[in-house]
Amino acid sequence: MLADRMVLVEGPSDEILFNRFFSDKYGKEPLDLGVGVMSISGTSFRRGFELATLLDKRMVAIRDNDGKNPDDVRAKLSEYLSDDRRELFVGEEEGGETLEPQLIHTNSDELIRRILDVENGKDLLQWMTNNKTDTALALAEDNEQLTPPKYISDAIAAIMADTQAGS
Repeated sequence: MLADRMVLVEGPSDEILFNRFFSDKYGKEPLDLGVGVMSISGTSFRRGFELATLLDKRMVAIRDNDGKNPDDVRAKLSEYLSDDRRELFVGEEEGGETLEPQLIHTNSDELIRRILDVENGKDLLQWMTNNKTDTALALAEDNEQLTPPKYISDAIAAIMADTQAGS
């Protein structure tokens, strides 16, 4: 309610990496540009969208597809979604079901292994899945150029679309 613009994310890893990718794009933290980012610890976006609708607040949310078609995931919240005010961005199926495979899909296996210091003999995706927060922190703190998954970069662009910083 207090932020000019709000971003809802599923968990701490999503929040950490959203903030990193936002900072990479704009050179500032989201809050510095009036964007609140909140982890809702799960997939209960409905209440956030209800509140944003009642207050007519700009809000976007990002979430995993969890093996479901992104359009089907968005359909469950369609009554609250509006292209110019409230949007839900869901990871594309070809990138994987959760944040970790999406990161591997948009960046090289070699780059992610180097940043996380995971040797070639280990299953990178399994390691990342078992160490979600450590993975997010290591990726956020590293200076290597990382490419955000498309649903995250789309959410960043959408939340800033009608601002000076978004141009």
